[in-house]
Amino acid sequence: MYKIECVISSRIRRSVRTPSRLAAALGFLAVTSMTAAGSAYAAASEPSISPAPLASSDPGPEHWKKQRRTDLVADAIQAAADKLSGDSGFTEAIVHPEQLNVTLLWHGNVPPAVKAAYTKVARAQGVNVSVVQARYTQRQLRTAMDAVTADNKAHMAEFATAGLPRVFSVGPSADGNGLDVSVEAPGDSLAPSASADVAARIASVAGGIPARVRTGAAPQAVSRDNEQNYGGGRWGTSVFGGQGHCSEGFAVRQAGTGFTYMLTAAHCANEGAAATSAATGARFATVVLRDADFDTELLRPPNSQPTFFGPQIWVGGAHEGVWRGNVHGVASNRRNDYVCQSGAFSGVTCGIITEPYTNITLSDGQTFYGEAHYVSLYGYNPLLGPGDSGGPVYTPDGGPEGYVYANGTNSAATDSGITCQGDQDRGTYPDGGPVMCGNHGWYANITSFLHDREPSFSLLTR
Repeated sequence: MYKIECVISSRIRRSVRTPSRLAAALGFLAVTSMTAAGSAYAAASEPSISPAPLASSDPGPEHWKKQRRTDLVADAIQAAADKLSGDSGFTEAIVHPEQLNVTLLWHGNVPPAVKAAYTKVARAQGVNVSVVQARYTQRQLRTAMDAVTADNKAHMAEFATAGLPRVFSVGPSADGNGLDVSVEAPGDSLAPSASADVAARIASVAGGIPARVRTGAAPQAVSRDNEQNYGGGRWGTSVFGGQGHCSEGFAVRQAGTGFTYMLTAAHCANEGAAATSAATGARFATVVLRDADFDTELLRPPNSQPTFFGPQIWVGGAHEGVWRGNVHGVASNRRNDYVCQSGAFSGVTCGIITEPYTNITLSDGQTFYGEAHYVSLYGYNPLLGPGDSGGPVYTPDGGPEGYVYANGTNSAATDSGITCQGDQDRGTYPDGGPVMCGNHGWYANITSFLHDREPSFSLLTR
């Protein structure tokens, strides 16, 4: 069983840029839904298979090239495992780019077909693969995660009335031997008896799968000013009865029509809302196909401009030194991958994927996002803030052409009380204090959007 340990975390927020504390769940990215809490996050100790975190700045072209090589091996493992019938035994493929190593977590014996597939790619890429036994498969862990989230939804009001801690984040442990669960508790701490009660409750709904329990505050929903044709652009939206701003993500093309759309965060605006230029206020698109469960939606251009959105994203600062990166394809989302985001208010920041798929509950207790990827930026440095919501999360290829690969779109973040990078004027809280940023965030996986959509869409590339 996992030891129950309390880890202080901070509130997850939206990223819409507005002067309200209700804007925190990746609201750092959208100026209207970012809010802030006060405490900084202290990460729980990671299993030994996780390397020390990288620095908070761009690791440079050599790292991106190594990451691409290890991701190709991890992708080969995933593809081979997906071809097997039933529960294959696959748990996770964890990349270690600097060591050119992939740790394969597997329950039971690795089938010969899987080993043959990854061995061929690993040799071509010069990457070593280490196999480590996991107690549970990915399918078992996902089933347990969904059960915990469903229990949380069903009993939210009951927990609140009774003053019981509620789960706001549940994901797989880094060794495949259980779940990592975060709960919101008064004072960011639990008495031993309460911790035991939480552990017992989770075990009862997770089919006996053990969990490491941490405490903290829940997430909240968090220019490119005058050109909205590309990802990372700033757009205006009416949110929660007021005017706010969010960021654009990646352009996609609808099958059979040639129409291009722009991906962004669902918490930014409701279906049918107008998307307006942050600089002029002119309407350039309409919100369609909103999926609140995964915090994604699309901006549709007018019929007169069906190819308004292009296959590039703004890269650089919030206002100055900005250039357009060419979107070249879809990236992997692996534990220990280094990724960057380019929100319209913060500009480019980079961090490390520390949990590859996580179900999260925002601080409002009513908003649930499925399978978000958790990114950490170690040290007291800002990763996301209000107005960055919906912005692109990407992996550079490290080459001279400036190609980038799409990972997803900004969705939520913690308010760690850190001074924001980029735009400093992001409004004030009701108490008069300035809106702050955080060093932990979540983003929606673009692969899930592209695979689970009707009508179908493809990433627009160049």
